[in-house]
Amino acid sequence: MWNSVRLALFDGAVTPAAVAELAGRGAAGRGHLRRHPRTAAVGLRRGPPARTRGDDRAVPRGRPGVRRPRERRLRVCGCRPSARWCSPRTIPPSLERWANGSGLPEGVDADTDLRWKAWRRLAELGATDRAALDAALEAEHSSAVTVHHARAVASLPTAEAKEFAWARATGEISVPNYELTAAGVGLWRPGQTDLTRPWAEAYFDRLDDLVAAHQGWVQADVVAAFFPRTHLDAATVEAARAVLARDLPGAVRRRLADCLDDLERRLAVL
Repeated sequence: MWNSVRLALFDGAVTPAAVAELAGRGAAGRGHLRRHPRTAAVGLRRGPPARTRGDDRAVPRGRPGVRRPRERRLRVCGCRPSARWCSPRTIPPSLERWANGSGLPEGVDADTDLRWKAWRRLAELGATDRAALDAALEAEHSSAVTVHHARAVASLPTAEAKEFAWARATGEISVPNYELTAAGVGLWRPGQTDLTRPWAEAYFDRLDDLVAAHQGWVQADVVAAFFPRTHLDAATVEAARAVLARDLPGAVRRRLADCLDDLERRLAVL
């Protein structure tokens, strides 16, 4: 049953609030929560985000039916729900310590991936700067860390950070493929739509230039990575449809169509 619920959510046929209510109702729901808490919480963790949602754990705004079922889910799973729900833009005091590899819970290793997840979140919230990210890169320089660094820098809420990502999309600065797509992911962060609107418009206006700047399968990857996924509005849908009406390389058309389909599904539950 839960697979059907999850697919219905992703297709926009049910709302995250309905999924949360179902998850907290009855013995069958509670039993599933104990066995598969992450699957049961799909409406809260992986569902389409609200316009102002800050990260994957934020409570969507304008959905009063979400909070109480989620609190029940936390109790069933053995967790104690907080009396105060954190704002999506709240900066946990421990986050900077985690980025530097300290203050982690017992048994959790401060590996590269975990540290840079913390750096990326700090960057997205504007709680760090380019100099700190560059210093972290220099402290453990490797190809993997360079990819993490590119995504974190592009996530900063500044025009300079977005230009950093865009220069890689246009081919003005040539970088390895993983670094290129990481910059695209970092460019579009929740809560930064006002800042990134010029790049959202440029994406559709200059899509042919973006494709021409790269070769082979990288063309399709650039189209997907730099698609303005956080701009959940009719204007983005219309712009994407207009571009799809043109003559495009097959791989580019497929990835763009996939991005548009995902955007429309997310819009369906807003």
